[in-house]
Amino acid sequence: MRDLAEKIAILETIEPTLGVTEQVLAVHQLNMHDETPVILHVDENEAGVFDVYFGIEGEPYYFAIVVRKENDRLIASASYIEAAVRVYLSIHSTLLDPSSMTERVQLAPTRSYRIGEKRFPKSSVKFQDNRWYFEPQKDVPGELEKKLKFLLDRLEPVEANIASLQDECEIYISICYKGYKDWMGGWHIDKETIRRIAALGAEVDLDLYAYGEWDLP
Repeated sequence: MRDLAEKIAILETIEPTLGVTEQVLAVHQLNMHDETPVILHVDENEAGVFDVYFGIEGEPYYFAIVVRKENDRLIASASYIEAAVRVYLSIHSTLLDPSSMTERVQLAPTRSYRIGEKRFPKSSVKFQDNRWYFEPQKDVPGELEKKLKFLLDRLEPVEANIASLQDECEIYISICYKGYKDWMGGWHIDKETIRRIAALGAEVDLDLYAYGEWDLP
């Protein structure tokens, strides 16, 4: 069924039946391979419902087509732009180095930096503290709320370990949201998610960016 959903989504990009698809593709070019739009990710939300994500040339955000079953057949039922969202655990400290953080957390970081390391290869700016990051879905398209839950599910087994670092570290759930200027959606963080973040002893750090061409005078 997933293979068929992908074919239907690709067909929708070639022969649009939805007004939103026409509007988006009028001002955006999808990433192509052999003259076929490139599918980056497929998310099956429930039985018979798929979000099929495509990359957009020159932009960080994504174009998504919803394929669902109606009257015993799959159809493209909706389309939308999804922001590029990164959600990760970030731990900063001048007291603990990254290896000590790893030992205390009991989870391998996806990247880490020591005091004095360059922030970027060609930059003279250096880290003033030790940094430890855990980001299990860096390049995976998806909604902010879903990616946040995915991260918290993986942190739950070591929740107490992370919380124990509060006196020696700054702990953040970091969110980077890069959306299309004409489609900047809102978010809903429910009370259970807030409770889970608080149990980590973490603060929330949100960076918000709007992309797309601007009609400047």
